[in-house]
Amino acid sequence: MMRLSMMLIGLGATALVACGGSDDDKGSPGKVDSGVPDSTQGKDLTEQQFQAICDSANEAAAGILSGAEAKKATCGSGAYLATLLSGATGDAADAACKKAYEDCLAEPDEPSDDTCTEPTDACTATVGEIETCFTDTLTQAKTLLADLPGCDDLGSDYEPPAELDPPASCAVVEEECPEALE
Repeated sequence: MMRLSMMLIGLGATALVACGGSDDDKGSPGKVDSGVPDSTQGKDLTEQQFQAICDSANEAAAGILSGAEAKKATCGSGAYLATLLSGATGDAADAACKKAYEDCLAEPDEPSDDTCTEPTDACTATVGEIETCFTDTLTQAKTLLADLPGCDDLGSDYEPPAELDPPASCAVVEEECPEALE
């Protein structure tokens, strides 16, 4: 059904997917809510409904995963990791990290891959399940972005997560409509 872009965080890639919530949250940043009835199965979506879900997911992702804050977080993390890998220490590490960070910020933004994959006739996950999965994944991504290290963390005991599991709400989507998570 939907395809959320893979998000590169520093030098490591982490796939992120998210799912929705109640109508009370409609229009909230990071909330996927297309207005398509929650009980509609992926295999039964019209082209217009499919596009509404795709647009809603892309808008929600853009509200969390793009912009200056996300770029600062990913550039900071990339600079941090590159500096660690370089073996630089002390003042040289500080200078190298800050230069890598500034160089990254100066780079033009890469276009996002905001395409969606249409569901197959076997997709029995509901719109509610898919949107909840997407929203939960975006929430997870926002938390991960906030926790990324930067140049100020050089010399700290920061340890990246060993493995990032998808939100529990995505299990049913992975089973009933795996193309939604591509």
